Amino acid sequence: MEQVRKSPTQKQTEKFSSTPEEELIDLAIESLHSLNRRAKKIRDNRNQYQRASFSRALDNSIEEIYSIKDKFLEVMVLSNKAKIEFFHNDFKKWFLISCGKHSFHQPNVSYNIEKLASKIDAHDPYQPQKEIPKIGLTIEAQKNCVKIATKLLKEKLNNYEK
Repeated sequence: MEQVRKSPTQKQTEKFSSTPEEELIDLAIESLHSLNRRAKKIRDNRNQYQRASFSRALDNSIEEIYSIKDKFLEVMVLSNKAKIEFFHNDFKKWFLISCGKHSFHQPNVSYNIEKLASKIDAHDPYQPQKEIPKIGLTIEAQKNCVKIATKLLKEKLNNYEK
């Protein structure tokens, strides 16, 4: 029988199913941190690629990462695994979601978690670009890790609410 070769992403993603829950969530937070930095770098440098044939693909990549981020952070807050706070800066409301050692600035959140936010002192949500951390996973495996953790937490929330 012919053996099918698996890509690094496939191999890494398969390991997530046997990863203990807390370890998976920690890895998802690290993955999201790396993905968020990547999206910020692309966003901050988007003018360089404005006319390039792949510029729309870069925009789609940013949108995908931010969508994954929104879903994961919401379920983390609803699962009491992250803290949400808000502040006003230049007449705009910002949210700060803290998960372990990482915090994520969000310009918008769902009503489900907005009502859980506590007020903090204002600060500048715009931060300079920092290095994208290398965490030993491919970009697609990082996305898969966050998606799998999100699904796991959603399922636990749904079971808890029943």
